[in-house]
Amino acid sequence: MKILSLLILSVVLGCSSNQKETRSPTEKKADLHFTQGTKELIRGEYHHALKNLLLSAKYRPEDSKTQNNLGMAYFYRKSPSNAINHLQKAVNIDPENQDARLNLGSVYMNQGMYKKAKEEFDLILKSLVYDQQYKTHYNLGILAFRQNNMNLAIKELRQSLGINENYCPSHAKLGEIYNRLKNYKASLKYYLSGTEGVCYSLFPPTKELIILLTRLGMYKRAELKISDAKDRFTKEDEKEELKKLQKYLELKIRRSI
Repeated sequence: MKILSLLILSVVLGCSSNQKETRSPTEKKADLHFTQGTKELIRGEYHHALKNLLLSAKYRPEDSKTQNNLGMAYFYRKSPSNAINHLQKAVNIDPENQDARLNLGSVYMNQGMYKKAKEEFDLILKSLVYDQQYKTHYNLGILAFRQNNMNLAIKELRQSLGINENYCPSHAKLGEIYNRLKNYKASLKYYLSGTEGVCYSLFPPTKELIILLTRLGMYKRAELKISDAKDRFTKEDEKEELKKLQKYLELKIRRSI
């Protein structure tokens, strides 16, 4: 699964073929390129992923999983029209491929095609067997947020957490929304949830939590969070952000004296 700042996009893992023992030479080639392209997609090697997934689709054009991942490769290569074409094909081949439909709706939303996005998300909600509806409600929450309907956004995000209480993006987005609404108590609650347990390794909500703690004058808690974050987040851009947060905290403390 690929997580963007506003979108939840699903990459199908594993071999695309369901009959490995009876594969033809063409199917073997399709599987080889599918597996390699999918690994590259997950690693963020989008140029190479696109090349391999195009080859896989050449050998097996009517495979929904391949078309889904190919659509994602095009999306990350900043070609939304091609992404939509292949995701739509994935859904046409297999209307029960809800991951592809979720991706299609997400790309529509990213392109500002809100009506089309909602149509896809609503279709997914009708599925009685899809076991990741928390993602659908998350995306509906993001859609409502983009349309400045905060009450609906909160409702959808809470519904997402009602299905999967450990879904980190929903916690983080609720923290952001409540912060905008100046409901700092609720914002703090969700940012804390978005940085604990399975969400412990996520940097963006950790950063927002530190900013909020500092603004609320909870300087000791902010300092502890920065100290803890320095031990966990070691990428150069993360270290630079933490330095800025440390300076911001020190400035706020000086001004409060």
